[in-house]
Amino acid sequence: MCRGGEGPHGLLSGSPEVPDCGRMRHLWLLGRAEMRVMIIGAGGLGGYLAACLARAGADVSVVGRGAHLQAMARDGLTLVSGGREERVAVRAAADPRAAGPADLIILAVKLYDVEAAVAAAAPMLAEGGVLVTVQNGVDAPAMAARILGPERVAAAAAYVSARIEAPGVVLHTGAHARLDLGSRAAPPAAMAAIADLGRRAGLDVVEAPDIEAALWEKFTFFSASSGVTALTRLPLGPLRDDPLTAGLLTRAIAEASAVARALGVAVPDDLEARTAAVMAGKSPALKPSLLVDLERGRRLEVNWIAGTIHRAGLATGIDTPVQSCIYAALKPFSGGGLPGEKAPPASS
Repeated sequence: MCRGGEGPHGLLSGSPEVPDCGRMRHLWLLGRAEMRVMIIGAGGLGGYLAACLARAGADVSVVGRGAHLQAMARDGLTLVSGGREERVAVRAAADPRAAGPADLIILAVKLYDVEAAVAAAAPMLAEGGVLVTVQNGVDAPAMAARILGPERVAAAAAYVSARIEAPGVVLHTGAHARLDLGSRAAPPAAMAAIADLGRRAGLDVVEAPDIEAALWEKFTFFSASSGVTALTRLPLGPLRDDPLTAGLLTRAIAEASAVARALGVAVPDDLEARTAAVMAGKSPALKPSLLVDLERGRRLEVNWIAGTIHRAGLATGIDTPVQSCIYAALKPFSGGGLPGEKAPPASS
């Protein structure tokens, strides 16, 4: 098996020169009439990507659960975007083994489900296939690479605003859909084929030369916005308007960027200013997924958001008081619900 390496940041930072792997190279250079794509996690992002890729001619299967899965199996997947409604046919299954083999697997589950989902999907990833992680944090690529090997894993920083509107229906609410896609170890031919498929599906695919930096750039914004909104139980607008809570946002951004640099990630020199500008342009009603999950009593991804920054700060000697406070305050609710209450099942 051709393997790359796992880098010091816990991400894919092995040599980009992967030995030729026979059928792996053959598969991606020749291509398929229909690339077999499996989307694991049929929430807003996963459902949106599934609909776009199916519309572009890919052979798409979706792994989900609950009423959303049942509706997709019965009626197909409906995408509402830009005032238009379109229904596409997808295979829907509750288990990767029932979804069939795939040349490309897009992993769109929550961070706490990544390892189990990758292990379940591994036997269904075709020889020469690639799994792409699209989680909000920075840990998923390394988690997947430990199971599959880094040459079979890529990552994307996804900038897509979508949600499940009703069972079987995904609403895309943003003006764009961008994926910053990259890998240090997957074959270049495979990455080019994935990027081409994404563009044919109408996605703005940016081939990131440094995927770690791309992931950390998004993570710096997400960790600050999701952490402070969940800590205060408030949407973004009131936090920006109050100098005290605006200061928390500023410090959370600074802590995340400082940790990234201490880990050796080549984030932009003006990352803090860029992140603050993005924060200022967001809707005042914005509720990141961490806050929504907290309000609904669901499990939280906080261990891989503020928790990742807290642990990296300890390892590198960087003080992270705001991010560490967020982690400490939300960790008791990471299992879902309030103490003594049972968390409701997730919808996808």
